[in-house]
Amino acid sequence: MSLDFEERLTSIASSADMVGIKVRPEAIAIGIKALVETDKKYGPLSPTPLSFHNAYHSLDMTERVIRLTNLLYRFIPLKYVPHVFELGVTGGTSHDWERRLSGTGANEKASSAHAIEEIESRGGPLNYKRFKERLDLGIVATTVEREENGELVQSQLQKGEADPFKFFMCFADIDGIAMDGPVRMLNDATNLYLEELPDHQLPSAKGLLKTLGDQEIFIRQRLGDRRIKADIAYHFPDSIEAVYQVMHEAFHENIESSSRLAKRIGQSPELEAPLTAAMKGTDVFQLGHVVCDVIREHVGNELLPPVPS
Repeated sequence: MSLDFEERLTSIASSADMVGIKVRPEAIAIGIKALVETDKKYGPLSPTPLSFHNAYHSLDMTERVIRLTNLLYRFIPLKYVPHVFELGVTGGTSHDWERRLSGTGANEKASSAHAIEEIESRGGPLNYKRFKERLDLGIVATTVEREENGELVQSQLQKGEADPFKFFMCFADIDGIAMDGPVRMLNDATNLYLEELPDHQLPSAKGLLKTLGDQEIFIRQRLGDRRIKADIAYHFPDSIEAVYQVMHEAFHENIESSSRLAKRIGQSPELEAPLTAAMKGTDVFQLGHVVCDVIREHVGNELLPPVPS
């Protein structure tokens, strides 16, 4: 398993495609260790498995952080450029190292503290005050709170220093739908539904369908122009419109197609029967893929593109 993490994280790190930039091996080593430890605690073979907040989510999130850093690199103020890719690798892999603490932000603070301890124990070129401060800000900023109306907010995003790394971490963590599209929406929503079920409650197709349909509301709340532009303005005050246009071109179709699919699912109660049948005997860590197959069979490739062969 650690070999899989090593191969994929090394590949992700190599995608930092700015001229002359190569992610330092120290960051990759820290990331691999964080992923292995996260998998031991929350993977499918662990005593406390989590269907969403596990090592594979951290890997996917890290890939999105690096991709977003590449996309917006030219807009990063010079003072925030040093080691920004190392921050992405270290922060992405470590941000969910702890998931069992109670209290808002407790898991993120513990995950940040562990990542910093790992850096300090290794020494080397990343063990300096500024790197560790930025890493802490980025990980803690991924804290999610649910407001009274049910809306999910990252309350730390527009607080403190306007470091673009903080924006990269938060967007890549909670807005994977924008970056990856409808298949990501179905997988993540399914896994979150399973993870958030009370211990005494069994999953049901009806409950899952409601969660999938509710993604239309989530997309509207999280990815509307007003919120995105406000986050951009906070972190890129000198390049607001340019950053918005680059992100719009990169992610608008993913957002629109995901929203259309969520709306269609919300209007399709007939999906309950095939989902009920598909869920029987399916491992929870595979359910997201099964849900994609059922939805694709129902709506066709128009709303849910086929998996590339």
